Amino acid sequence: MGEEQGRTVTEKEAAVLPHLSPEERVHVVIERVRPYIQSHGGDVRVAGIENGVVTLKIEGTCAHCPLANLTYNKVVRTLLGEEVPEITKIVLT
Repeated sequence: MGEEQGRTVTEKEAAVLPHLSPEERVHVVIERVRPYIQSHGGDVRVAGIENGVVTLKIEGTCAHCPLANLTYNKVVRTLLGEEVPEITKIVLT
């Protein structure tokens, strides 16, 4: 899960998402979807978070898959919008 000063945010901590910072919540959400993305030969990581904009690095087979935008628009953006309403934009790289 997301790292904060060398430690990992656990699933138990994810249950208390409102008490986490927006940055920590972004990492928790991404860690929730990573197994699905990895099962398709891809991966995603948070490349940066600044002023309400999250930049996600798409890797592996997802980087060139025509369905990647659909997956990220329907799944990742929806989850981030629900869990981290402070995020105003998501950029895929």
